[in-house]
Amino acid sequence: MARTRRLGIVRLAAWPITVAAVTVYAIAQLKLTDRAAYDRYQARFMDVFREHSGIVLAADESPQVIEGTWERDKVVLMSFPDAAAFRAWAESPEYRAIAEDRHAVPTRWCFS
Repeated sequence: MARTRRLGIVRLAAWPITVAAVTVYAIAQLKLTDRAAYDRYQARFMDVFREHSGIVLAADESPQVIEGTWERDKVVLMSFPDAAAFRAWAESPEYRAIAEDRHAVPTRWCFS
């Protein structure tokens, strides 16, 4: 890291700064109220997902509840290289087209 000296005060140089991309994790919790619509969505999901550098880390229709109650039927954990990649996938025309079927199924989304 470059150091500069000014008026007897040592400070770190402000530029260049390299910021590493931070992996983003997305969680979907689904209530499968319209199985036919969800099956149509799921059949097309991976083709769209693969185009956006996403990785499905886990998908379970019988998750084990450790604490509290579980009001959903399925949980999906995904990762993306960064927030931009997640948003590019979630906002892409290809995903929006298949998401019409997923919208028939109540879903909670969060990402970090």
